[in-house]
Amino acid sequence: MPHVLSITIAILVILFFLFVLFFYKSNNQKLIVLFFSIILIGILVSASIYKEDFMFTMKTFLGTGKGFFDGLSLFFLIPLTIISICTFLYSIFYFPEDKHKKEWTNISIFFPLLTFAMIGVIISQNVIMLLISWEIMALAAFFLLLTEHNQPEVLDAAKLYIILTHICTFFIFLAVAVCYKITGSFGFPETGSIDAGTADGLVLFLLVIAGFGIKAGIIPLHVWLPSAHANAPSNVSAIMSGLMIKMGVYGIIRFLSFFYNVPVYWGVLIFIAGIVSALIGVIYAIAQHDLKKLLAYHSIENIGIILMGIGLGLAGLSMNNTAIAVLGFAGAMLHVFNHATFKSLLFMGAGVIIKYSGTKKMDNMGGLAKRLPFTFYTFLIASISISGLPPFNGFISEFFIYIGMFNILSNFEVDALNFFQLLGIPSLALVGGLAVACFIKVNGTVFMGQNDNEKSLKEQTFHETNLLKFTLGIPAIICILIGVVPYIMKIPLENAIFAITEINIDLADFFPFKDLMFFILLFYILFALVWFIFHNVYMKKAAYTDETWGCGYSVTDQKFSYTATSFAATITELFGFILKKNICKNNITEIFPKKTYFTTHIEDLFLNGIYKPFLIFLDECAIFIRKLQAGNINAYILYKFVAIILFIIYGIYLIW
Repeated sequence: MPHVLSITIAILVILFFLFVLFFYKSNNQKLIVLFFSIILIGILVSASIYKEDFMFTMKTFLGTGKGFFDGLSLFFLIPLTIISICTFLYSIFYFPEDKHKKEWTNISIFFPLLTFAMIGVIISQNVIMLLISWEIMALAAFFLLLTEHNQPEVLDAAKLYIILTHICTFFIFLAVAVCYKITGSFGFPETGSIDAGTADGLVLFLLVIAGFGIKAGIIPLHVWLPSAHANAPSNVSAIMSGLMIKMGVYGIIRFLSFFYNVPVYWGVLIFIAGIVSALIGVIYAIAQHDLKKLLAYHSIENIGIILMGIGLGLAGLSMNNTAIAVLGFAGAMLHVFNHATFKSLLFMGAGVIIKYSGTKKMDNMGGLAKRLPFTFYTFLIASISISGLPPFNGFISEFFIYIGMFNILSNFEVDALNFFQLLGIPSLALVGGLAVACFIKVNGTVFMGQNDNEKSLKEQTFHETNLLKFTLGIPAIICILIGVVPYIMKIPLENAIFAITEINIDLADFFPFKDLMFFILLFYILFALVWFIFHNVYMKKAAYTDETWGCGYSVTDQKFSYTATSFAATITELFGFILKKNICKNNITEIFPKKTYFTTHIEDLFLNGIYKPFLIFLDECAIFIRKLQAGNINAYILYKFVAIILFIIYGIYLIW
């Protein structure tokens, strides 16, 4: 039965693409999305029922690619299915076919291709299927990024992405080669079968972190991510940030599960990389004026939090501390799921905001809460979730990591694990505080206040459709549901942890599900009570109103309000040693000056301070090599003649 199901789903996938490419002619985008959704739900249900028995095989000229579902791949499949369906539905709103025929054609082909390629990555059980699926995923994302290719910044972002993604693939190829050297097989090793204490084990670890770390966006390997997420269409940004970068996290976790005898410093290195990525990511985010670039840097921040959990779990395994290992890996895995939901929701909300206001610059936004009420409430839920505040899902996953670090503190033993609680607890708290400040800035400047374009906004016929409300509502409900009833994630987390560590556990022994659910429900009851009293008692009281003295200014204007830049000025100045701020202004010299301006721009220190100078240096070094390829046929014949002579000499040397 499982084999029949896998063959049936494979046939449906093929029929789907044949339908899109050759038979789809009617103006009915919902039919494509429905077909796509049925296939994804079928895969999820079948995998949930049959798990390891639900086999996939793919024969190629390189060999046979094999895949099946275990607890880890099934855990990643759940958000992949839910978020892919929601973002594909959102694409109907974002690119209606009657107005965006070319864009929708590109989306309808490469969006499903990207989704199925990611499924191929997570079910891979040998390197052949992994590499094929990985490359399809990389190229599908590249073409999705180029959907609005008429914009110069999109082309620049796509070039940077394709360069970095192939460097990423190069490192993964090397990691696969080292893995083959160790095991003598293209199949994935068994869990805990490679000795981490050997030189080959160390090389494999470093290559895995470098290769999959580029895709995940670990600092300083992140340079492709801000521009790609900021310049892609919002539906593409949602799936790239919510799902695609998690394939890098999946690769790191999957390959780490192959090792035993893991040294503690591996966990320390990953943990430090997580702290650096989280702190620098959130600092850069709060300094941004572009709404989507701000969300892109928050993706780096949340990848950092996931890495903190992975590092903590790995160190716990090294020190034979089951509690810390379980809490670390559980926090990391749950944050993978949670980030997929609230970050995709934030990018979809950002797409609605940008479509309505006509700009990505938060300084030019304002007063959208009354005009986009459903978007406002769902965006607010996602903002609270990403800030790690109760009672939403982001708090639950970070609470796992906090408990893991406090568990070290409660042991009263001086060992290598003390480093994690001494550095990790204040770092994670600082990241959470800065995230709160950042999203207060976003929600305040985008949804509150006034807007200079008030007249043009009033003339818009834009409205939030039921389809849009559905696509935004599903992730928002998940954010609330996991925050209120985290127990629903208990079994998927236990299965995922077993796949990583081969430790059978009852997660309730390590995490206070019942106590936490009680306090969260109590919070909701108190919140509802306060809301009821406020609306039914306080708001009905007669209030004394009079005109407020306006200091001589009787007409309010957006220029009198805080902008996103001014709101974050204090924090950006505090972290000025990390942020490189470029100031553009014209100096006032006349007695009666003309219109003046003042703008600031934050450069990425790693891209502009490290990568670009290095690439310029390589370009200068390559001047001599470019002269060899001058377009002269006689020179090319000479090169071939010299090469043949050298091969003959080498052959004679080998024979002799």
